[in-house]
Amino acid sequence: MSYGKHICLDIEFYEPQKWEGVTAYQFLIELVESIEMNPIGLPHVDMYSGDKDWTGPSATIHIQTSHCTLHYFDKGYMFMDVFSCKGFDDDKIIQLLKNYLGDNIKSIERHEVRRGKHFPW
Repeated sequence: MSYGKHICLDIEFYEPQKWEGVTAYQFLIELVESIEMNPIGLPHVDMYSGDKDWTGPSATIHIQTSHCTLHYFDKGYMFMDVFSCKGFDDDKIIQLLKNYLGDNIKSIERHEVRRGKHFPW
């Protein structure tokens, strides 16, 4: 028994394509809807361009049962996390990614962590 499931995805693309902030924003709205969660507010998106030669959006949306985040790098790589104490179908996350990126996805590594095994129920 655990408090909730945390899915971590490492996604690599064949051809780097830069997600504009509005795309990351819209993606998170559709993600929350597709996994049947209730958002708390709207996505927050920041564009990163720091001391490395990478750029891209970092975006988060809070849901009633935790959060969804993504960090996209214009070098063709994305990290995505979904954590919730309410169950969800992570295959729907993969399907939404495929709807957005289609044949541009080179690989997706999926990691699942069960969090809060000692949470005081």
